[in-house]
Amino acid sequence: AKSHRWKDIPDVKQRKMAEETAKKDASTTPVEDMSLLSITDGENARGIPFVKFIDDVDSFANSFTPPASAELMIGAYSELHSKFKTFETTLTQKKTQL
Repeated sequence: AKSHRWKDIPDVKQRKMAEETAKKDASTTPVEDMSLLSITDGENARGIPFVKFIDDVDSFANSFTPPASAELMIGAYSELHSKFKTFETTLTQKKTQL
């Protein structure tokens, strides 16, 4: 997939056009990377994300174009797990300081 570097486009008008084109193409761009936004549903007041419950993994994977691979889904959840471990470590440190 193409990497868009809007900052490399000096003219503001051309940059905005490139951004709009990229947005339009996003629906047909193959999924190469799942972000946390794909598997989370907002966050609480402390910034901790609410995780979407995926009842049917196959349907969830097929909701992407092309369908998300197991590796992509595992990678996204690994990233989320790391984030939760960071929250846990921070909370544990705060508890010990009390």
